[in-house]
Amino acid sequence: MEIADELKTVNFHRLHILMSPKIEDMPTLEDADEHKLPAINRLLIKMFEFNREMSSVELSLQEDKDDHYHQKKLYKLTDTRFKEMGNLEISIESKWFNPKYGIALHGGFKFHLYINQEIHPEISDWLRIDICHLDTTPMSFVSAREYDRYLTPPFYCGKKFFDGIGIGPKERNFATINEGLTFKIKTFNQCVDDACAVMQALIISKDNLIAIN
Repeated sequence: MEIADELKTVNFHRLHILMSPKIEDMPTLEDADEHKLPAINRLLIKMFEFNREMSSVELSLQEDKDDHYHQKKLYKLTDTRFKEMGNLEISIESKWFNPKYGIALHGGFKFHLYINQEIHPEISDWLRIDICHLDTTPMSFVSAREYDRYLTPPFYCGKKFFDGIGIGPKERNFATINEGLTFKIKTFNQCVDDACAVMQALIISKDNLIAIN
């Protein structure tokens, strides 16, 4: 069916820009913010502890070069124990790492964690976690989580960053809206628990961490 010229822009937005949640993606009463606050509390406490422990080994918040306001809200690190086993990049970003940041959570809370250990172009472990507060109706905390492991043993038996951390199922987890963001409390709690587990692992190995650009 041919689309009239004046509708092409509308159609482009509908297909490529607008969120298109399915019924199972929509929040229920169980997914309301009030039920997510205990997880947010755990996350904020661990973030405060992480910031304190990184400071104890002279690792400071770095400026996010892609941020228009040049705020220091980023930890970009690697672990020297893995330097002979491929590139390991650890990136954790949130304005709320700064104890003096005073904006309320519903003012736009965002937390981003990305870890990738690339051993070979076809062999890598990576984890991405996003937690934020969206201006939807009603306003709501949302989360996204992806974890991938390529070519697991017996193809590769070397030392990997995620070994022993126990961050949950070793599988992809793609939702259907806005790059995987979901309102569901089960995924939200899993994202928080995994983020806290990773930060705790980094705290334990803080003496082996160095900042990277």
